[in-house]
Amino acid sequence: MAPRRNQRLAQVERVVAGLPVRQDVLDRAYTDFRESGGLPAEQRVAAEVVRCVKRGILPDKATMLYSDRAAAIRSYLHSPERSKDECMDALLDEAVRAPEPFRGLSRLLLQLFAQIGLDVTQPILADSDIQRPDYGSMGLHLAGFPECLAKAPYEEQAHRLFARCAELRRRIQPRDDRWYAALAAAGARFLNEGELPDDELLREAVLANGELFALARNFGGDGDAEVLAAFDAAAASTGEQRDDALRRLQELHRRDAACGGSDLVQTTVKAIETNDRTISGASTNRGARSGHGTRPAPRQQPLRSSPS
Repeated sequence: MAPRRNQRLAQVERVVAGLPVRQDVLDRAYTDFRESGGLPAEQRVAAEVVRCVKRGILPDKATMLYSDRAAAIRSYLHSPERSKDECMDALLDEAVRAPEPFRGLSRLLLQLFAQIGLDVTQPILADSDIQRPDYGSMGLHLAGFPECLAKAPYEEQAHRLFARCAELRRRIQPRDDRWYAALAAAGARFLNEGELPDDELLREAVLANGELFALARNFGGDGDAEVLAAFDAAAASTGEQRDDALRRLQELHRRDAACGGSDLVQTTVKAIETNDRTISGASTNRGARSGHGTRPAPRQQPLRSSPS
């Protein structure tokens, strides 16, 4: 009976999700978003607000789709077209559909935009020199990831890692989902058990993700100098010296796993959210395109180190 009941519940959820949002509810949510940058917690209402924003229409015109399609079409034809803004649209999409913690970070950035006087219903990033990242989270990109991880005294090490990540992405492309699943599993084993894969490319990708995590911990005020030194030694050495450095890294990660393990996604986003210097500069982040970010993955698994 349980499978049948679950199927019926899923059907009900799909029906409810397809129902129109009440006009007064949508009006309040849209107005609040425009004034505060805050989206409602209810997914269906938040998605409808974002749909209105991206189409450049007011909520009363959006509800016409359900009551008077002819009037809605006439309204669209006579409404000024919203300027294209791929970066803002990507951020809005993440604020509704991305998994946590990326959804929360995107919502935080929208609220920060509103706090400094920007109208988040408008294409405010269209005329900036910010570009969509080739991969990874738009919210993390706007918050300065991963360049924000280049924090004293590890700036040079971080930039060496970013260059190594760029080379790894070139080697990894293209791969199917099974390879990325293997990478996620291997990364989880390394973070939680100190185990490294035998495959050379998988091993290098796992080490790069692990070093990003170590830098994220340092950025958040919880750095481990011994771990970072071991990563740097492993990257810079060859032969027996590299083997020794890798064994030391494995020992250190087994030690950390015994204390409860770590989560790269949560640690990175938490560090960004709690670091005033990064967040205060998020809305004015202009310049070089972020080229070293990673993809979201399930809890206790590393981020993908290559574009999709």
